[in-house]
Amino acid sequence: YLLASSAGKLVTIWDPATQQSRWSVASPALVHCVKWNHTNQVVGAAGDDGLISLYHHSSGHSVGRIPENPDVAQQQTVHSIVFSKGSRYLATGGEQTEVLIWDLKRKVKVKSLLGHTETVRAVTYSNGDQHIASGGDSGVILLHAQLSGTCVGELRTQVACGAVHSLQYSSHPTARHLLAASCDTGSVFVWDSGVRGLGAQFIGAHKATATAVAFSPASPSTIFSAGLDRYLHRFDLSHGRAVQSLQLESPITSLAIKGDGV
Repeated sequence: YLLASSAGKLVTIWDPATQQSRWSVASPALVHCVKWNHTNQVVGAAGDDGLISLYHHSSGHSVGRIPENPDVAQQQTVHSIVFSKGSRYLATGGEQTEVLIWDLKRKVKVKSLLGHTETVRAVTYSNGDQHIASGGDSGVILLHAQLSGTCVGELRTQVACGAVHSLQYSSHPTARHLLAASCDTGSVFVWDSGVRGLGAQFIGAHKATATAVAFSPASPSTIFSAGLDRYLHRFDLSHGRAVQSLQLESPITSLAIKGDGV
């Protein structure tokens, strides 16, 4: 398997088996996010220039740029990108406060999802692509319908949570309605997106910004979180508490769980 990363203006593909890089490409601007498409053949990257660059996984050669004409680029920083289930569409969120939907086949913007008033830092598709969840500096999570582009839900906490830094839907067959969020205050929240209700909350789980959250694909009641306090937590939703914690040497800025959960 391969690992995609960004550091400064560099996008790099790594082979963990050899601990060597396959290739690196220099972007003209600072890169904030990288994402694999559904076939793992293409890596998308975006950042300060508002452009989304697409690279072939094996060579690093450019296979496209969104938008193709830089004159119509967003011109504002992109903090989050996510491919739809079949990679026909790409959603982006950033300082523009709108979530933009791009048609990758035609390489044009097809929708602008409205409702946010501040920077958007996290964007994710639901399982099946029916909805797009997004959150950012306001602390409010919005749910938009993919087809119509209308806002169909708003998720707010009763306590101050600060900016939303990470969002993820569970991929487990019995828990695909669950949406997890990590926030500036170090708290982690789990929502039932079907009824728009809060299912679990772990207030102050981290002593610094909670930067990432991820569900276990193997267990509907297990989620993980990571933070700038250098801690990685495992939570059991059925008991409503952290059941394992691991302190690393450096602040943690991202988190991903292997697809089979093992």
